[in-house]
Amino acid sequence: DTSNISTWQVADVHNGQGNSEPGKYMSILIEDTIYFDANDGNSGVELWAHNISNTTTWQTMDIYAGGANSYSGEYMSLLVGDTLYFSAGNGSTGQELWAHDASNDSTWLVADIHSNGDSDPGQFMAHVVGDTLYFSANDGDIGEELWAHDTSNQSTWVVEDGSSGYSPYWPGVGQSFFVNGTLYTHISTCSQNCNGLGGYNL
Repeated sequence: DTSNISTWQVADVHNGQGNSEPGKYMSILIEDTIYFDANDGNSGVELWAHNISNTTTWQTMDIYAGGANSYSGEYMSLLVGDTLYFSAGNGSTGQELWAHDASNDSTWLVADIHSNGDSDPGQFMAHVVGDTLYFSANDGDIGEELWAHDTSNQSTWVVEDGSSGYSPYWPGVGQSFFVNGTLYTHISTCSQNCNGLGGYNL
């Protein structure tokens, strides 16, 4: 507390001498609640919350049940309104796009982009433009491409298969930034490491 220069332990998430490593992959403030990943030693790395107004701390959901890690927010964590969009894995659908609505404390799988594995959404880039998320993902068919999710109508789609067929485009590897309606990002347009800077008019 900067007003009285006091310091205290907020919560012992991992009881005993174990490390919960809070915020290793993500930490984001929604109104008066901090959302972060942590490991309590029983349920693995999951999404947790701490309300600073009443000093309560809780696990929002054990996404990967049974002590395994969901690695919530490892690749992406973006806020749209009161809803946090983040990468996580539940053991059945792989590492995919999830959401948590802070207004009603609900958590759900947004899209299973790679039906037989991990799409790893946001591993190389993730941005919010208005109410739409733009992020890198791999669906297992066309490789690593630029994807989008419209939070207003809950639709998810591949923005462009830049290299056609299963030949990864690798959007966002190295750099990506948004300027006046255009997303500029690193891309690879051929199988022989032909790299360059590409633009998407959003």
